[in-house]
Amino acid sequence: MRFRRTESSVIAAILCFVVLLGGQSLTDASVGEFGRTDTGQLLGGATSSYLTGIKRFVAAGLWNRMHPIFHNYYEGVGVSSQLHMLPTIAMVQMLDPQLVQPYYIGAWMLARNDRLEEAITMAEGGIYVNPDAGILYVNLAQLKYLDAHDLDGAVEVGEKVLEREMWWTDFTEEYNAYPALRAIFVAAERDDLVQVVDVKLALLDIEAESGLGSDSQLHEHDHDDDGVSDH
Repeated sequence: MRFRRTESSVIAAILCFVVLLGGQSLTDASVGEFGRTDTGQLLGGATSSYLTGIKRFVAAGLWNRMHPIFHNYYEGVGVSSQLHMLPTIAMVQMLDPQLVQPYYIGAWMLARNDRLEEAITMAEGGIYVNPDAGILYVNLAQLKYLDAHDLDGAVEVGEKVLEREMWWTDFTEEYNAYPALRAIFVAAERDDLVQVVDVKLALLDIEAESGLGSDSQLHEHDHDDDGVSDH
């Protein structure tokens, strides 16, 4: 039953997106020469912002309906067995490119099903539109390390997380990300980078003990049920 509701949501989202595109086209056509004036540009910009907001709303609605299914409805079934979710994931990425979770979950699903080239393309695409999202770099580094067996490439991607300030969805995401990077740096015998990660983990531990990181419960994501955190 839940799957049917998700399927209906996908169909509704497609229809909504078609309407949005049609609305944008009609707005552009109605502005015409007027669109070249300051007032016309203001109207076009306001309409574009409005439509962008609606697209993000639809994306959030789709994702909020789908994401619990990964963990609840298909309990005991790894993400790798849920390829029927990929079209919805692709739609969410199209509607709201700044929503990071669909990129790393979608890429992980593809990699687990021997579609590594597509997985890396999706992971890199997520970074292209979200250049400060730390979890997407960690995701790509893990794909290169665990699946492509490209340790040098994984280290290169992982280093970027340490080079500048990254954005994280929440404390838990950041707390779980650095051990994954540490494993890559250890495998590459990059003691210098391991030390940097250890310092960051120590600071996060202090933050957690002080209560600053208590906004979300610390946990690890194991989507493929192999006993190892996936991201």
